[in-house]
Amino acid sequence: MRSLFRCAVVGFLFALSVHAQQQSDLALSFGANTATLTGLTPNARALFFIIGFEQRSAYRVFIRKAVVVDAVNGSAVFNYGKAVPLQTIWAAVDLQDGRYVIAAPAGFTPGTTTLPSAAFQRLSAGEFAFDHPMLEMLYVHPGHGAWTWSAMDGRLLDLDGPNGMTRVALDAGTPVDGTGHVSSFVPGGSLIAVDPYKMQVVATRLTGAMVGGGQ
Repeated sequence: MRSLFRCAVVGFLFALSVHAQQQSDLALSFGANTATLTGLTPNARALFFIIGFEQRSAYRVFIRKAVVVDAVNGSAVFNYGKAVPLQTIWAAVDLQDGRYVIAAPAGFTPGTTTLPSAAFQRLSAGEFAFDHPMLEMLYVHPGHGAWTWSAMDGRLLDLDGPNGMTRVALDAGTPVDGTGHVSSFVPGGSLIAVDPYKMQVVATRLTGAMVGGGQ
């Protein structure tokens, strides 16, 4: 199967995301059991971040994966081990330079959302906020590391109780592939946030204006 979102239309996918950048030379495609990322830098590693649901008989199972795969000749293949679930959002990132692409298997169209104006207001306190009831987030500091967060408003990792805003501490991120803890976001970093309840996604490359405005 082919991805619904080819690199040529990545800009459309992020039309509602301020500061989002088109990743015109990365492509993510799907086979029956695999996902293939092409256009990687030489000797790079790829990170596949997968959020969604897998149908098992009469019930659905929540999926959360972050897997690092070495590239060969500019391509990285992740073998899911079984049929790629339809209702999944995939973010694939070049860990060397932070370029990313968002895709889904053919037949499923994820929703898009925006980052709230308050998202970066408390960065100086080491916090990030998302105005959704659930947050699955990936942050990549190109060439230095990657981290994930899994949070729920008023519950898991949330810092400010049930108020419609899922606020997390940066140092609560789970390191991917042996990296240390993250204490701050930096310009050029790649941020992907998914609301798995609504199956909406927003992604952006961070700018100095975004991460320098914390108070």
